[in-house]
Amino acid sequence: FQLHHDVINSTVFQRIASRIDEINIQTYECQFEIIINNTIFKVDNYEPACCFDKTNLRIEGSPYLKMSMKSGRHSKVERVVNNREFIETMLYLAKKLFEGRVMPIQVKYLSISKKDSTAYLPDDLRLAVRDIKIDHNVVKTLESIQPYLHESSIPFDTVFISGTRMRQEDEDYKHPWIQTANFVQILDKSKYATWLHTILDMDICQAHLECQAFQRMEVCIVIDEWIEHGREDGTWFSLGVRTVDDIKHLLMQRIPGSAANPTEKPGIKCWHLRDKEFGEEE
Repeated sequence: FQLHHDVINSTVFQRIASRIDEINIQTYECQFEIIINNTIFKVDNYEPACCFDKTNLRIEGSPYLKMSMKSGRHSKVERVVNNREFIETMLYLAKKLFEGRVMPIQVKYLSISKKDSTAYLPDDLRLAVRDIKIDHNVVKTLESIQPYLHESSIPFDTVFISGTRMRQEDEDYKHPWIQTANFVQILDKSKYATWLHTILDMDICQAHLECQAFQRMEVCIVIDEWIEHGREDGTWFSLGVRTVDDIKHLLMQRIPGSAANPTEKPGIKCWHLRDKEFGEEE
């Protein structure tokens, strides 16, 4: 790797391809990573360390950044002695990636994973985004990216929420950008978080949920609620389940016109396709 004494001398963070389809941003306390298309830019912040010479004299080290870029088979690594604040450095490097482009930049897919409300992006950056992926730290993540989103981004085509739900706050998922999205897909790795009230409160026409804590009775409640109060035409909700028999049994019991209620008006039918069960309204 190369050694530089100021971040402005680094050649790792440089503008690439004129067309940007995907941006993936990951921010942690001492690490910043941004993926543009298939090129990975990464910065690790190392605090100064000390050592002792042969005479037992203490020698203080300097803080430094390890900066790397990887694109296919091509890679580059530099070490920069850094006397700037970490946030200041990240803003400078991010600006080099996006400078000189016509705003807003059209982006098909934006993914953000972070622990705070700092995005480390230049103030004049504007992104027109179609699909966005965030973690369950919904509010802080959306607040961090809001200043950089062009108005044409809303409504999103797809909002994908993944990771582990740590807070049982239904209000987090009522954010206007989620409620107005054309499609919302949720993946939750938590074994304890409940999604019943969240799903019932969501005013979304198309949603998919995969989680471990959604029980059979909760599916019954959702079906009964929708039958009793109705939903907008075209509304659908898909749910990942452990066995196809569970959901098939529920549908047959709850929907008029099923095999369990042959005298009712036509309602649903189920068929087998690629080892999965599907229901279709007639």
